[in-house]
Amino acid sequence: MEKFLDKKDVQVKVFANKIDHYLKLNIEGGLIYQSITEVKKEITEVFEDAEGYLLDLTALKQIDSTGFGVIVNTAKRIKTGRVMIIIIKDDYIRDLFRITKLDRLFSIVESVEEGLKMLDKTDI
Repeated sequence: MEKFLDKKDVQVKVFANKIDHYLKLNIEGGLIYQSITEVKKEITEVFEDAEGYLLDLTALKQIDSTGFGVIVNTAKRIKTGRVMIIIIKDDYIRDLFRITKLDRLFSIVESVEEGLKMLDKTDI
């Protein structure tokens, strides 16, 4: 399932797919104030129960405080004992996670493969 949003030159794409017993949620484009309402709606539509979660932000171009809020709120939907790994390649986006100290709350990796290895290690 996927959705492409275009609001005031802010483009964002949200979609999800299953990898084995994990859910991989992708957010591409701008996770910023102008797109937040629709992004939250789309996440609600594609979110489902899984043994673990990968949040793929490799195609994220921009994020603001409301975008960080969406990520934190998405993590709150996860059942106790389950883990969400965030995939980030862009140094600037990674630095924003470090500056906001969200890198202490979430494990951040650079690839899907790394994320899957971490999830497999946490599987009980």
